[in-house]
Amino acid sequence: MRLQIKAFTLLESLVTLSLVSLLCWLLAGSVHQAFGQVEETLFFSEFERVYQETQKMSIAKEERTPFSIDHVGVHSPYQELPLPKEVELIKEKQLTFDPAGGNSSLTKIQFQTEKEVVTYQLAIGNGKIRNRRLPASLLLEGLIALAMFGILTTLVLGELGHSRQQRLEELRQAEVLRVAKMAIQTRQDQLTINQLSVQVEKSAKSLKVYHEGKVVIAVEKK
Repeated sequence: MRLQIKAFTLLESLVTLSLVSLLCWLLAGSVHQAFGQVEETLFFSEFERVYQETQKMSIAKEERTPFSIDHVGVHSPYQELPLPKEVELIKEKQLTFDPAGGNSSLTKIQFQTEKEVVTYQLAIGNGKIRNRRLPASLLLEGLIALAMFGILTTLVLGELGHSRQQRLEELRQAEVLRVAKMAIQTRQDQLTINQLSVQVEKSAKSLKVYHEGKVVIAVEKK
């Protein structure tokens, strides 16, 4: 008697690994882009804070205070803010706050991101900067990408679990056949090994072996 078990384990593992690699590759770009956009949002928030704090220090100390922006980052006497790689400064700017916190320029500070040009308009006299809010969908994109990755990972793990159960069932069936074969060879009507029981029914023309009410071996004499 020869028992045949499907040799799917190695092939299935390779397919699963290929699928996971493909999913990671597809989602890596979206996740990276989403986190890059979050970093952009944080940069612009920090830029406004550094600008306003430099302005306040100029007023508090009643002195002229330089403030500059170049392709490396934002510079003030009190803090340096590096420019993230996702954000590019369109034109370098240098300005000076007077003791009242104002400036004599209507200059624009512009940053180029992957999706848009972010512009800050400086008000003449009081030096106030017009706040600009970026789209609230930036973080949402990251959450959606992570949710998709979680769903796909769950599906893959579920398929792996199903395959494992199928493999265990085939091994169990192989064990049942082994016990049935031993029962036939030892000419026993019933045999139990490792909590697996088989019953042998013989007649003049047939031999059948049952496990849990199902026929696992049937031999008919001609």
